[in-house]
Amino acid sequence: MRKTIGRLLLVILCVVVLVSCAKETKPSLESEMVTEDQTVENETSENLITESQTTENIVSEGQSDDVPITESEKTEETTNESLTPGIKGPEGWPEDVPTPMTGEFLWSDWAPDQSFYTVDIRYMQAEIDAYAERLQDAEFSKKDTEKYKKVYGDAGVYANDKWEIVLGDEGVNGDYTYISIYPIK
Repeated sequence: MRKTIGRLLLVILCVVVLVSCAKETKPSLESEMVTEDQTVENETSENLITESQTTENIVSEGQSDDVPITESEKTEETTNESLTPGIKGPEGWPEDVPTPMTGEFLWSDWAPDQSFYTVDIRYMQAEIDAYAERLQDAEFSKKDTEKYKKVYGDAGVYANDKWEIVLGDEGVNGDYTYISIYPIK
């Protein structure tokens, strides 16, 4: 009887220690995220100031008044504007694929044959829909394809000339879902 009580007290003590350790690590993670967000905002502000100064210099020199903006320049400007930094992508995330604005990456890796990159992510359906819009803003178009239906069912597929991205719906894998990124060869 004493051994059982002793073991129960030991288990309770361990749980208390683990909970207190978990509480101590959360604030540091949040402060790192705030610092990272502030850094991204500062870099974005600096880039905008530099770009506006460059534009002002060109206009003041009278060069841009006579030169029409080509369609490809408009496309580049639109793409750059839509690629506002999202959350930090996990290791291996392709640099030219925008990340979601919200969500929590749980696991990610490239397939052994490098045929695709997959991520488990915890986010809600509204966040998935927002990411789909973000992809479309970044010139990925929604595709109706049977190519991934066997593996992913009715997941949304978005593609550009380099990548096909498959987005799972909320709760596909319990409390998380997936993003699979296929390079177009």
